[in-house]
Amino acid sequence: MLIPTAYASRKPRAAAESTARPAIVAAAILCSALLGIDLPARAALGAAPETAEAGAPAAPAHLQRRIVAMAQYAMNELTLSSGTVVREYTDRNGVVFAVTWRGPVQPNLQQFLGAVHPRVVQAAAAQNTPRARQLVLNQPDLVVEMHGRMRAFSGLAYLPLQLPSGVSAAEIR
Repeated sequence: MLIPTAYASRKPRAAAESTARPAIVAAAILCSALLGIDLPARAALGAAPETAEAGAPAAPAHLQRRIVAMAQYAMNELTLSSGTVVREYTDRNGVVFAVTWRGPVQPNLQQFLGAVHPRVVQAAAAQNTPRARQLVLNQPDLVVEMHGRMRAFSGLAYLPLQLPSGVSAAEIR
C-alpha cells in the first residue's frame, strides 16, 4: 500500500502535541500576566514601595486594602475587583519579601513579582509536564509555588534570603 506523500511527512498527533506543551504552558503564564489586573501594585517582590510607586497612578477605588502589623513584618492584603486576594509581606523597611494570592482570577504576576517574573516564566517554559496545573520553583534565593485551574488560582513567591529574622516560610501562606 502506498501512502500519499502529503500524509507521510506529518508527525503523529501525539508527538506533535507533546513537543508543543511546554510552549503552551509558558504562553499561558505570560498571557495571564499580560491580561491580569491592571492596577498598580504598591511594591513588587524584592522592592520597596517608594521605588515601585514612582510615577504610578493612585490605586483605583475598587481595590480593598487591609494592613496587619506583626512583630517582624507587615501583611498588606489587597482584594482585587475580581475577588482575588493578594497579600504582600513587607519587612520593617517596607521591602516586599513575599507575595501570596488566592482567587478566581490569576493576578498580574509581572506586577507583583517584579524583577523575578522572567525567571518564573522561564521555569514554566522549561517544565516538561503535560497539562501542568502547577509550577514549583525552589532555588536558594527564590521560591515560587503556583497552582491553578479555572476559577481557582493560588500561589506564593518569597525570597528566602530576605526573610526577617525569626520569620519562617511556614508563616507565608
